[in-house]
Amino acid sequence: MLQTVDVAELRPGMYVQKLLGPWMQHPFWRTSFVLDEARLAQLQDSGVEQVVVDLSRSQGDGED
Repeated sequence: MLQTVDVAELRPGMYVQKLLGPWMQHPFWRTSFVLDEARLAQLQDSGVEQVVVDLSRSQGDGED
């Protein structure tokens, strides 16, 4: 199940399916990945405001 989520609501373990916004705005060469603490910090600092999360591919419940 895909869901659009604000970057501020992301948690480690969530599977980012797609970054929304200009491709030159983010530091990632891949646009889909499982979030860890480091990638979450990079994403929050990048200026990207929203992403599409695949809840069926996320690890855990996405809550800390």
